[in-house]
Amino acid sequence: MAPDYVNLTLLQKVEVFQYALDNTTGQDLYRALWLKSDNSEAWLRRRETYTRSMAVNSMVGHILGLGDRHPSNVLLDRASGKVVHIDFGDCFEVAMTREKFPERIPFRLTRMVVNAMEVRRRRYPELIHSRALPL
Repeated sequence: MAPDYVNLTLLQKVEVFQYALDNTTGQDLYRALWLKSDNSEAWLRRRETYTRSMAVNSMVGHILGLGDRHPSNVLLDRASGKVVHIDFGDCFEVAMTREKFPERIPFRLTRMVVNAMEVRRRRYPELIHSRALPL
């Protein structure tokens, strides 16, 4: 998409990001949970377990100051739906003070994470800021 991303202007970076959003679905975790399920009941259990464990891990991570939390730093047990955070290189608010690309948010609630939870704007509009998280 943008092999020389570092040298792009802010507007060009936004365009690359918008292109990536427009050309990907953000359904990877959702599909992993669905395809591993034998039936709809197993999928509902797995989805509920995923949602609860992601919520608890995100809250605990925020309290402990774990930075750099995103789907690539999450280990998903596809059989149960449990989530475990991995890659703790930016612990205890180190990510907020690093010189290059400091963290400015407590954790990243990406559309991939939300899509796996099956949260929808129409039902819970207060949970999702439409400009920050297009579904």
